[in-house]
Amino acid sequence: DESGPHKYLFLLFKEPQGFSVEKNDVGGEEFVDRRSFGAKEFVAKHGLELVGVQWMRGVGDGWNGGKDEL
Repeated sequence: DESGPHKYLFLLFKEPQGFSVEKNDVGGEEFVDRRSFGAKEFVAKHGLELVGVQWMRGVGDGWNGGKDEL
């Protein structure tokens, strides 16, 4: 993988009581459908409360860059 470092953002939300979600609510089963998922709209629509955030960077096994490039 020569695409370089990727940033990953993890968001933790508190769900309202009785909350449930189906595959179609988050874009279905296919990646091409899910990659356009509107997280901001989903959060607003379902009344989710952001309670935590974490992030990391990662690279593929084939990447040859140095640690200073992360």
